[in-house]
Amino acid sequence: MLDHEGTAQPWPKGREFDPLFQRSMMETMTIGTDQMPNGRKKLTHAQGAVAKIRFIPQNTDQHNLSGLFRTGADYGLIRYSDVFNPNVSNPKTLAGAALKFFRDGIHSGNTVLMTSFNSEPSHNFLKEDFCSIVEKPINRCAMETIQPKLAVVDILAFGNSSLDLAEHHADSSLRSYYGFDPIV
Repeated sequence: MLDHEGTAQPWPKGREFDPLFQRSMMETMTIGTDQMPNGRKKLTHAQGAVAKIRFIPQNTDQHNLSGLFRTGADYGLIRYSDVFNPNVSNPKTLAGAALKFFRDGIHSGNTVLMTSFNSEPSHNFLKEDFCSIVEKPINRCAMETIQPKLAVVDILAFGNSSLDLAEHHADSSLRSYYGFDPIV
């Protein structure tokens, strides 16, 4: 993550993670802007790589998905990141990806994906599939700290809703709840 001056934010250490457990996850998961609030540090997935993407849905005649899952999106960004600071002597990966799709006249469509809440003993970032619902951590400390934080936002603590991506098409029109798109 770059600060306002374009300098990379350092990886947090030790007590620098305290604010993560003191602030509400509601702001993190429901913020209506494409920018981090002023003065807030990114404590997990602190650094990453960003690329432009285009989403082209496949086999749309064979499913009832709606919104961007049906229309796709010509303009988007993907940010791959890791929870851990890469270390050659201790290969460990806890990979994540954030997707942002730009839509006309409304907020962008966003979702986050992870491979797992359990680290992989490898630096192979793409070894495991990314998904929106991941298995619970096997680490007891992680279960006792991460699960309560995530449960504040969603009853499915280790999942992430894609509803916003399904509700709006790329042109910002709202999909119908009756199984078809309204003709205007």
